[in-house]
Order: sequence, then structure tokens, then C-alpha cells
Amino acid sequence: MIVSNLSKDAYYEEFDGRLVVVDFQKDKVYLFPEIETQIWKLIESGVDIENFESISSAIPKDDISAFIQLLLEKNILKKTDKI
Repeated sequence: MIVSNLSKDAYYEEFDGRLVVVDFQKDKVYLFPEIETQIWKLIESGVDIENFESISSAIPKDDISAFIQLLLEKNILKKTDKI
């Protein structure tokens, strides 16, 4: 199984119910809406991304996949083998 870890070059905070991620390496700030903030909280809690569907049926699977893919492409999250 694969889990994702926050890049050491990124910092995040929730502000007004929205996720704010600062990528210090690229000098970029990302502001994500509520649904992505909910997905982020699942990532932060350590839930395997493969199990998101069973934990949060309120979030569409396509939204989860697209958001995680975006975070991986931007190098905000890194994939690692689960130990």
C-alpha cells in the first residue's frame, strides 16, 4: 500500500474552513476549497489514500483522486511505502 507524506518544503494551515498550502521551494501559495480541505484532513490523519472511499462516502472518488494527483504533481505530497 502507498501513503503520502507532506513535502518538507511545504507548510499548511486551515483558514476560514479552507486549506492554505505554502510551497517554500517554489514560492507559491495554494488555496483549496472545503472539499479538498476535508480530503487533506484525511491525509493528515494518516488514513491510507486507498481507503478514503470507505471512510468518507460524502466525497466523490473522482474528487479524491484528482486532488491527490494534483498534490503529487505539485510535489506537495510525496509517495512512500507504508511500513
